[in-house]
Amino acid sequence: MRLIYPSICIALLYSFQLRSQVGINTDMPNATFEVMKGEDLVPPGVIAPRISSEELSTLGYLYTEAQSGAIVYITTPFPGTDEKFKLVNAPGYYYYNFPRSIWIPFGGDTQPWNNVDLATTATSNTQNIYHRGNVVIGNSVIDKNAQLEIASSSKGILIPRLTNSERNTINDPANGLIIFNTTTNCLNYFSTDANKWLSLCGDFGPANLNLVNCDSPTGPKGSFKAGVNTTGNSGNAYTVVINVNEPGSYSIEVNTDNGYSFRKTGTATHTGEYTIVCEAQGTPMREGSDIPTITINGVSYTTNCSLPPITVEPASAKVTINDCSSLTPVGDYYSNELLSSSKNYIDIPVTVTGEGSVILKTNLENGFSFSSNSVTVNPSTNTIRLYASRAPINTGITSFTIEGYSCSFNVNVTSNLGSFKKPADRCSSILAKNPNAADGFYFIKGGTDSYKTYCDMTGGGWTLVKSYSEKAALNSGTKWTVNAGFNVNDPTNVITTETGEVDLTAFRLPLSVVQSIASENKYKFLIKQDINAAPSKDAWAVDNYSINTVFSGGNPTTGDYTSVGYTTEGKLFSYSLTKPSTQNRTHIYNGTSYNNAYGFWNQVFYAGYYGVWGGASRSTTETLTYTTPDGGTDVVYPYYINDLWTLYTPENQLNHHIGKCRVENNSSSAEGPDYGGLSSCSGNFSYRTPHSFNNGEGRIIQSYIK
Repeated sequence: MRLIYPSICIALLYSFQLRSQVGINTDMPNATFEVMKGEDLVPPGVIAPRISSEELSTLGYLYTEAQSGAIVYITTPFPGTDEKFKLVNAPGYYYYNFPRSIWIPFGGDTQPWNNVDLATTATSNTQNIYHRGNVVIGNSVIDKNAQLEIASSSKGILIPRLTNSERNTINDPANGLIIFNTTTNCLNYFSTDANKWLSLCGDFGPANLNLVNCDSPTGPKGSFKAGVNTTGNSGNAYTVVINVNEPGSYSIEVNTDNGYSFRKTGTATHTGEYTIVCEAQGTPMREGSDIPTITINGVSYTTNCSLPPITVEPASAKVTINDCSSLTPVGDYYSNELLSSSKNYIDIPVTVTGEGSVILKTNLENGFSFSSNSVTVNPSTNTIRLYASRAPINTGITSFTIEGYSCSFNVNVTSNLGSFKKPADRCSSILAKNPNAADGFYFIKGGTDSYKTYCDMTGGGWTLVKSYSEKAALNSGTKWTVNAGFNVNDPTNVITTETGEVDLTAFRLPLSVVQSIASENKYKFLIKQDINAAPSKDAWAVDNYSINTVFSGGNPTTGDYTSVGYTTEGKLFSYSLTKPSTQNRTHIYNGTSYNNAYGFWNQVFYAGYYGVWGGASRSTTETLTYTTPDGGTDVVYPYYINDLWTLYTPENQLNHHIGKCRVENNSSSAEGPDYGGLSSCSGNFSYRTPHSFNNGEGRIIQSYIK
């Protein structure tokens, strides 16, 4: 063992200062302090002070900026919560980092990416990390002056995109922090000098402001007159006083519900009070006092005071509407058809005071509106005409209100389908387009022509194809009986002009038109007492009709029909007459079944109800009592039900259904009364005559198709 001289040991007990290098096991140190391996069998190395974490913690107050970089070997993990020792989790060498006030393990941040919190290699994609060098993305060479460089010729950089509200929730933003504002579509950065977010788009963004009060100078300036345009008139304005809490752009609107408003946009570059003069635009529609509302930057602003009102003086001419209850629009109003100012208008009765130009107009409803446009009036003016414009959309009643007045009127919009210029394929199509379509005459398509006929809309959209009177059948020959089938082409008195009138005593559509109508294969017969009444309003028709729906057996408009494949519902002499099954010929009259009646029948010579043999099993004296149109009573014999809805010459007919027997003894010498008499008439025409009503035409026999 080597001896250490006492004098050296004593010298080491004293503090001294060296101003040169120190070498151990060498007399030529290459650095301020160098330790070389010795020649003795001593483990080479340098041992720093060894100390437990607990002991070092008690000496922590000694470590200041002067000790930054001090090295120790900590022998135990630190069990406490002191942030200085949060990285001391195992025995090892540690150095003190004064700027961060923490003991850091050797090799703690030598990796390319390190954990900010632990100063160790990053191991998770959720950790906050750092890198001490410059970074380039998309290239292998970085500009020497760039800390971060991103290179691309086809892509860009997406920085965090935040709404205005989301941006404002960032707590204590750093000076120069950048985001993309999706509310204003601009890059924003935070300035600690301005203590606010600033825009890189050359504007300040929306200002944060409020209305100071409603005192002067707040209020209107200039004169306002009904009917006088304020746009461009600098003398008309509305002043407001605002307090800007945060500089930026502003848009202030002072609104009324009287056709005019005020607006001003600009930029407030600093905080404080501003007096804003909003310019007028629009035309006041009526006189009176208007209470304005205010909108700031597109948001309705609620004031804590009452904004001064705006007084609108009467127009040079003051118009008073006299009577709204009698307003009636002129012209036809059809859905989806452009209106004509020469045909569609409404005249408004007025009283005028003064002289000048006014405009009366309505709101826009159902696609169209009314307006007088600018019209000059004076005290002699007693009506103002409002012209309709645009095209109605839907059918039905449309209500209009004249703006500035408590005056309303209604317009009935219908469909012009079924008109001469726009014929329909059948009446049911008209009803489908316009559910409020009334019974009456319409036009049906037939090749290039429009054929006028009657539509039973109340009954469901039935199209009249044949109509004749008893007189036409009984006194005018055999035309209406010999050619009675639906499949006969015998056009009679057809109307193909817009102004022509249909003669219901002798009328029949061409077969081609009849065939095109029969879309639902339904056939309706009825007998009317009053030639001018709608079927649903005729006392005799509601008690004497037959609706036949064909399901199988052919098409009666293209050939003979003698099948049982149909059903029937109807009435005869006020009693129910039905055929419920398509499998047999059984008819039920007033609850009694008649098994042998053929029922609905269609041939060239006949179309109607063929009842031969229907009552063969019934008594010839069985009767049903019914009320006659004149208020009396009469009887019907079910046994004789035959050849209803059309005449068939060779066979007997029920008395008083189509025609009446000439005399009680069925001779041809004289005519009997309109009501009462025999149960049936002999087959020959000479034994029957028309009833006397309808100017001697008698009842009207009609056939409809659906």
